[in-house]
Amino acid sequence: ELGISDQEMEQHPIAPTCYHYISHIYRQFAEQNLGIAFASLLPCPWLYHDLGKALNRKPSPNPLYQQWIETYITDELEQQIKEEEALVNQLYRESDETDKQKMLEAFHRSVHMEAKFWEMAYQHQTWTSDLQSLEKEKK
Repeated sequence: ELGISDQEMEQHPIAPTCYHYISHIYRQFAEQNLGIAFASLLPCPWLYHDLGKALNRKPSPNPLYQQWIETYITDELEQQIKEEEALVNQLYRESDETDKQKMLEAFHRSVHMEAKFWEMAYQHQTWTSDLQSLEKEKK
């Protein structure tokens, strides 16, 4: 519906924050147990669902944007999130203190990355813009 071709998508490299967030989640699945890995995934659907509910309080006049909002406020998604939360909580209860701490860290890091993800989109972050910011900080 947006008229963006696969070729156009491929011409735009992944933004630094998106790369970092994906790398964080990948690392949890590659190096940690499932409790830690699942804890790193939970913030994304949870935050999108909360955001969708907040945005839907005043529906968008843009049908495409409203459709996007409605994707995140379904009863099915809410049920899925509750099930994921219950699983993460169960895995947390069954974990030792070290893994409990790692689960909390993975969860909090993902919450932080979610905020950075929205900032990335708002700022139209690119690798070039990131490098330019570093250069400005040096001066």
